[in-house]
Amino acid sequence: GRQRVRDQRLALTAALAAALAIEATALPDVVGEHLGIPVPVDPAAVVSCLGDAVWGGPHDLPVLRARCPHEALVEGLREHTATADELLHGVRRLVRERITHPMPELPARLSAAGVGPAPGVFDSWARFRLDQHRMRDLLMGVQLYKDPDLAVRELYQNALDACRYRSARTQYLDRTRPAAYSYTGAIAFAQGVEDGRPYLECRDNGIGMGESELRGVFSNAGGRFPGQAEFRHERAAWEELDPPIRLYPNSRFGIGVFSYFMLADEIRVTTCRMGLDGVPGPVFEVGIHGPAHLFRIVRVAERGAEPGTTVRLYLNSDRPWSCVKVLRRLLAVAEFDTTAEDGEETATWRPGELQGRSAVAGERFGFHASGEIARWHGAVEGCRVFWCEEGGALLVDGLVVHPAQRRGVCAGPGVTVRGVVVDLSGPCAPERLSVDRTELVDDVSDLVEELLTAAAAELAASEDIPLSYAWICHVATGNPIIADLVTEACIGARRTVSLGDRSVDIARSGCLPADFNLLRTVGINEKKLTYRQMAEIPGPVPNSIFLWRLLAHRSTPMLDELTDFCPELSGFEELRPALPSDQLILATGFHDGGRLRWRSENTYVSTVVGDVVATLGWAACEAEKRIAELCMKFARGPGAAGGGHQRRISLPYGVKSFDSVWFFDRYLRKTLVPPGPIPYRHIFELASNLDLRVSEVVERLREFGFDVRLHVPDKLTNLERSLFEPFGWWNFRTDQAMPYGYLILASDRLHAPVSELENLVRAYGLDISGSVLPRDLTSDRALGLLERDDLEDINLEPEAPLPLQALIDLARRNHTSIAQVIDWLRELGIQVPDLGDTIRAALARVPTTTR
Repeated sequence: GRQRVRDQRLALTAALAAALAIEATALPDVVGEHLGIPVPVDPAAVVSCLGDAVWGGPHDLPVLRARCPHEALVEGLREHTATADELLHGVRRLVRERITHPMPELPARLSAAGVGPAPGVFDSWARFRLDQHRMRDLLMGVQLYKDPDLAVRELYQNALDACRYRSARTQYLDRTRPAAYSYTGAIAFAQGVEDGRPYLECRDNGIGMGESELRGVFSNAGGRFPGQAEFRHERAAWEELDPPIRLYPNSRFGIGVFSYFMLADEIRVTTCRMGLDGVPGPVFEVGIHGPAHLFRIVRVAERGAEPGTTVRLYLNSDRPWSCVKVLRRLLAVAEFDTTAEDGEETATWRPGELQGRSAVAGERFGFHASGEIARWHGAVEGCRVFWCEEGGALLVDGLVVHPAQRRGVCAGPGVTVRGVVVDLSGPCAPERLSVDRTELVDDVSDLVEELLTAAAAELAASEDIPLSYAWICHVATGNPIIADLVTEACIGARRTVSLGDRSVDIARSGCLPADFNLLRTVGINEKKLTYRQMAEIPGPVPNSIFLWRLLAHRSTPMLDELTDFCPELSGFEELRPALPSDQLILATGFHDGGRLRWRSENTYVSTVVGDVVATLGWAACEAEKRIAELCMKFARGPGAAGGGHQRRISLPYGVKSFDSVWFFDRYLRKTLVPPGPIPYRHIFELASNLDLRVSEVVERLREFGFDVRLHVPDKLTNLERSLFEPFGWWNFRTDQAMPYGYLILASDRLHAPVSELENLVRAYGLDISGSVLPRDLTSDRALGLLERDDLEDINLEPEAPLPLQALIDLARRNHTSIAQVIDWLRELGIQVPDLGDTIRAALARVPTTTR
């Protein structure tokens, strides 16, 4: 006949019976972890051991007896028995509280005292274990989190997970039940004082916690709700819907609760769990007086008004502190309505909106994005992109992080992301973060670059969003790769951008931050230019690069004047648009935060490649390709692809190797071969470095076969000592006359008449290029031509071509023509090569689209 099945009793009895049966597949992980090692677990022996195992002892305290062939099986059976004992305890409690019908008599406890090694197999074993007290101190201390304020972030993350969980459950109910269900998540932080005790409270209307969650997840280090059976079963039901419901937990480690004790010495929790049917369950209160203390779970109501959790931390310090400031520093984008309140100070985050903030000086970790904000609305699910005027950040679930792997768009000489805020959440959220969640361990550079490429295309195409040349350069100071993406998008869209009061055709010019300084050289001064970190590069820019930028910006009238010397400049249109990262090839100092300087072509190409790889994370072949595109001819040296070794110094017969210092010019990086000529500077350098008299150096060089006409007395006057400072003599050589311009400079530096210096130099046996100033050129004006404070690295060498930048700047500052400046310099003894030839040589190396 029909029988009544008491399903609750049957389920409990069956669960306990399954645990006592000890199936091999139900054994703990420790058994499986010992497969495939030098002394492995034998699966057949495990099955045989379980078949022989029995429960003995009295009814109220059954004891498992088993002789195990491997120590892992001993540990596994003991862990399994402990788990079964917990299950037994739970069944007995549930029977007492909820089951009204009689149950079979159950044991009081379960024991594994009879589990041990089989005779003669092994004698003893050990296993790594964790010291609970030390681990607890670590998990709640600054050794792990470094910053106590991060406990506030942990409060937010737990509330975020609770709201996400309730949102997913509500969606499921709304799609599967006749009634309508809706939910608007909210998280609120409040700071105040109760009975003289300062506190911080976090309140959410999320899923809440029941007794099982308080015991199994909240209080268990490493426990996470995605690992709970209820959640796994519920998620399986969500997956069956079309489209399925997805929940992406924010929790990574399940240890965040311990961080609360960095701020608090007491915690109070009030919580109400939302049932599977959407109905609020009982209300529980928990008081926790320390991480090592037991805490009592008290049911204060059989049913709550609304699900949710309130966590109150009683702060353990009286230091001035504000949860509003902390949240503003850490939280940039909230997923649900979020508020923070500390007295009169308040903050509000609207869902999906960027909360702008300026960083505080000296801040080590925090969010910074301010000024004009423009959101890209074409991002895929789980990603948000906001362009910003100042700052920039990488976020995970709306919270600021720093990437541990600096590659691609996540690499740069400054902050890793500049000019844009990228938020990765949901399906795009990375799996691996550091334990304190300040660093992103996964490499997301490819994903971020893909997002920013698409976002930059829309930014460039939209005329509603103003773009400036200065802003792109500002982005380049922190991340040249992102600046490249924006520039390339503007080139593709043929976008014009503002440069002060001018408009720039990016499709023609591209963007090179140094243009600010170069354009000032030709007399274009923009008062609105503010981003100068990458623009202020002292020293002469290579002629080909300077000419490239003049042509790119069509800088006139100076360009028109240069065209008079080289008609080929007219109509030159095959220019390659510049990219901000080009400047890392052309100048040094970005990779190590040092002083920026234009690179000399004496620089080894391996050095350039190494700097670029270190700064941008490029492959070496990418760096060499860019060098070729810019037509830079860096020196081939050790370590360079296709380069040889440095040429060994060939010394005259009978000269010892330790005398090589006499033959190698460190400044020009070349060997000096007798009879010369040699730079006079080299003579004075030897005297200074070897602590010898100038006359001794001259005599020794003559012994080595060098032709040196300099006749210097053994004893020098103070004036003569100052005159013979090594780097005051430029690089004119022993076969050349001293430029008259040098005497003008020396006269100003040494406060001596030019005539007195002229007599000294002639007495040393040297010729001078002239004896009078050019017509219409005063001494002060001559000094203005020769003193290059703004381009201090220029050495006005007799044979070296004067950099075009210096030549144009001299003409502009003296309100005269380039031709007049050239005439004056030549009359001062500076041998300026034919300017037309200089321009044509530079034009042949201007970066173009066809090279």
